[in-house]
This record gives sequence, C-alpha cells and structure tokens, in this order.
Amino acid sequence: WNTLTKMNRFLMEKDFHTLSFLYNNALLAEGKVLCGSRGWLCEDYMKDEDDKILVRENQRFVLSLQEAKKTADNQEALTGVRPEIIAFSHYPVFTQGYKKNPVIDTLISFGVKRVYCGHLHGVHPEKVLGGNSDLKQYLVASDYLEFTPMTVK
Repeated sequence: WNTLTKMNRFLMEKDFHTLSFLYNNALLAEGKVLCGSRGWLCEDYMKDEDDKILVRENQRFVLSLQEAKKTADNQEALTGVRPEIIAFSHYPVFTQGYKKNPVIDTLISFGVKRVYCGHLHGVHPEKVLGGNSDLKQYLVASDYLEFTPMTVK
C-alpha cells in the first residue's frame, strides 16, 4: 500500500476508470454507500502500541462514516430513498473470546447493519463469524471463500 495519491496516479496511468479506493471516504455504488478502514484486532493481550493503533483506526472509521452519512443524506435528498451504509474492514470487528472492539459501537452509532472483513490467516473462522442483533459481520477472506468472490448486494 502506497499513499492514496500514488495509488490514484497508478489507476490513471493504467486507464482504470471503474476502480476506487476507500480511504477516509465513502463511495456510492449500485445504490449502497460503501465505507471502511483497515481496523485492528482487539485482543486481550494487546500492547500499548496496539491500543494506539486501535484508537487511530476507530477514528479513521469515524471519518469514513461521516463521509458515508453525507453521501447517504445527499442521495436521499436527490431520490427520496436513503441508501444503506455498508462498512468494510481488513480486520474483523467481532472476535469471539476477546474484549469488545470499540469499532462495533462506532459502526452501530452510524446505523451500519453489515460489515465485511477479510483478514483470516490462521484464525479459525468460527472466531470471527457472526455479530449481534445490530451489526452482522461477514468474512470475505479469499482463503476462507476458497478464492471464490462473494457478491455484496
């Protein structure tokens, strides 16, 4: 991962017009508002530097969700229909058996009902599947899906 400017320059150089990056922003796609951040694991054995990263990643989610809310508000004003906000996180926000991740409350406070995460690498899927009554987490890690992409509708 390079800077967003470098990544966007690469897209322009390669003439890719249908690809965008989520980075402290939100995108409207097929009637949904997409937002996200890298996130961070929230585990009982976290070190002080992990706590700092988790706080920073939660703040990045807030920035992305604020943009998502603006995008949803604008779309609702134009169409009369409020689009769903869907979040994406590299790391799972729910990890069973560990302390509660503050990102969960952040997502719920913005009305997010679904979050998709991709990081698995040796973690048992049952530890990260699920959610609660307010927020459902979906695991879309390529190794978990056996390299068959999941459609997000």
